[in-house]
Amino acid sequence: MNAGKFVNFTTEEMLALEKLASEKYGVSTDQMMQNAGRALHDFVAGELSEVRRVLVLAGKGNNGGDAMAAADLLRESGYEVVAVRVEAPFEKSFDFSRFDLIIDGLFGFSLKGNPRPPIDKIIEQINCSKVPVLAVDVPSGLEVFSGKIMKPIVKATYTLSLGMLKKGLRENPDYAGKICLGNLGIPSIAYAERGIAAPDFSEKNYVLIG
Repeated sequence: MNAGKFVNFTTEEMLALEKLASEKYGVSTDQMMQNAGRALHDFVAGELSEVRRVLVLAGKGNNGGDAMAAADLLRESGYEVVAVRVEAPFEKSFDFSRFDLIIDGLFGFSLKGNPRPPIDKIIEQINCSKVPVLAVDVPSGLEVFSGKIMKPIVKATYTLSLGMLKKGLRENPDYAGKICLGNLGIPSIAYAERGIAAPDFSEKNYVLIG
């Protein structure tokens, strides 16, 4: 796989690709969410052999749905999983030291401006914990329409960008960590119709980028 061919795509391009996949090729939003969960599961199982205890933090948007789908699959595979929907008001606290990995599904396309309470404090706690973080699509705090860094932002160890490489990831390696692409189940012909080089997911549901 030639990682160099994966350039940054805008959020508008990603939304157009997902709309095409849904309306013309019958890949529903729910199917894409389940496929995202499978890609996240397979990345953990395939690349992070030391991980057994996983904390999944999910927001109310689609990123949260992706993260919760991954939580179900990881639990079925024998991982010890604590999965939490984080919505205001939110009073729960975490002993992060119990976990080998945090899956960050707090924010994706829904982020507008700096994260606000209670998620801003949770992001700060994640970063202070020193526990490895797998971000779903983008680290929470990366504004995907502009590629700008908001404050605070999750400092991810790995980012599994779903379907296409999102704007701002390569420019911010200190926050994105090691970048991978995850399979949403969008057919190659849909990528071609949008003039985008389709990732090769024939061997795995994720592709290592860097």
